[in-house]
Amino acid sequence: MKQRKETPKSSDLPIYLFKQGNNQEAYRYFGAHLCEENGEAGAVFRVWAPHAKAVSIVGDFNSWTPGEHPMEKVTDGIWERFVPGIKQFDVYKYCITTPADELVYKADPYAFHTETRPSNGSKVYDIEGYTWGDAAWVSDEEKRDVINSPMSIYELQAGSWKMKDPENGVPYNYAELADELIPYIKEMGYTHAYGPAVDRDYRIPLYMDELTAALYRLNPTLPDDAISDALFKLQNFENGELVQKNAVFMDYLQNGIEVCYTDKGEERSAICYLVDYSNTDNNSFIVANQWTFIENDEKRPDVLLFINGLPVVLMELKSPSREETDASEAYTQIRNYMHSIPSMFIYNAICVMSDLSENRAGTITSGEDRYMEWKTKDGSYENTQFAQFDTFFEGIFTKDRLLDILKNFILFSNEGLTSYKILAGYHQYFAVRKAVESTKRATVTDGKGGVFWHTQGSGKSLSMVFYAHLLQSALNSPTIVVLTDRNDLDDQLYLQFAKCSDFLRQKPVHAESREHLRSLLEGRKANGIIFTTMQKFEESFECLSDRRNIVVMADDPFFLFSYR
Repeated sequence: MKQRKETPKSSDLPIYLFKQGNNQEAYRYFGAHLCEENGEAGAVFRVWAPHAKAVSIVGDFNSWTPGEHPMEKVTDGIWERFVPGIKQFDVYKYCITTPADELVYKADPYAFHTETRPSNGSKVYDIEGYTWGDAAWVSDEEKRDVINSPMSIYELQAGSWKMKDPENGVPYNYAELADELIPYIKEMGYTHAYGPAVDRDYRIPLYMDELTAALYRLNPTLPDDAISDALFKLQNFENGELVQKNAVFMDYLQNGIEVCYTDKGEERSAICYLVDYSNTDNNSFIVANQWTFIENDEKRPDVLLFINGLPVVLMELKSPSREETDASEAYTQIRNYMHSIPSMFIYNAICVMSDLSENRAGTITSGEDRYMEWKTKDGSYENTQFAQFDTFFEGIFTKDRLLDILKNFILFSNEGLTSYKILAGYHQYFAVRKAVESTKRATVTDGKGGVFWHTQGSGKSLSMVFYAHLLQSALNSPTIVVLTDRNDLDDQLYLQFAKCSDFLRQKPVHAESREHLRSLLEGRKANGIIFTTMQKFEESFECLSDRRNIVVMADDPFFLFSYR
């Protein structure tokens, strides 16, 4: 047992580094650490819970009694408690009192050991003397391609949602899992369609009856010719790679299809919308299983989610009861589908792989390590060590949330000859949503939007892109000025915005000088994304523009946003 002369103080952890995500030894401070205090053996526990009203430690050692071992809030959201008599492998959790005075029991995100599923308690474990084997990974960390490398991968414990035999820890196989998942999604407001019972052409991936009805319902002023043109374009894409066709479809899905028709002998054009993003109930949501599709081969994905007849979500399930299969097997199956039934993926927005011990979402270009968890339902509290099964599905696939993600949080980053389709992570989604609401408040108060914190490698540049995109509708097309303090940062961030210009529906521009910046601002009443450096503001204090619809974002290492 590691012996300490005294329990470490809060000063042992540089708080500012922890909040930046740059403290690489936080594990030495947080979690459970065996030690001695005043000559008595036990363990000191520490957890970061900034919004908790109270935190206590519960476990076998106190019969899981809340409040018997209350923790003290020592600084900046950090709670601490020494508990005498704690031994290696003792099981524990944190009992957290929420702002609503609810008690929630959470595993330790810094635990060194945990129970075997379906249990999910943390275990006290001493890692002193443990030999780490990640030296090669650490040495390569600085060379990582941030966009195409994983941010964080967490194990997801879905057995906490539902087990076939809870008493004996027996999970469902994949067929039984699909049968359980369907009614669960139906409870979220989806209609169930059993594939073999639907009269349709098995060589068409679209649910044509639903799609046709939706186009007429969503576009009541368009004539038959316009609807026919939309249906034709949805089934006939120009030759190209699957990713290129999917990019065209995503533009249709997010912005509508430009259609042509003849009215009184004159050629006219209009936009035919595939989804009503302003009225969720005006759309049809269908969860389907046993949906056979025939192309290069005959395949039957486990679960499909249709919106207005479009198969925008594909779920592949693997049995957690079979040791030789797991979520990785589901990923392999999805990749095989992309070769066997590629047309299905023209219309795909999100792919899901699950074995009930891992549930992760990605896109058609995602490597397996880019499929990520979704750890919160509403952004107010997130699962820590284990992302719960219901959190994943309700966090993404409630109807309002799914529509918002489809419209505003999926983009293509064009890297020359290659394009990557990117689905926002849960942390990006909720942070951007909160930033937009804060900016809207700033327009009627002091103009100060706030500060957007991000840890290194967590996709700050893409969060700024999502934020800029949402501002266009939230604030009636403001002009956005992006400030950096170095030319290299200016170039890097500009390049990321340029790669996403199709999503933003406008190209960013560089202000080469203070006068150029002034002319760019004066030359427009709305829209525009302008990049510049802070040094240009040191040249003079003269006002550059008196317009009231300019949003300024300042980058490094977080980003500030304000409204003028």
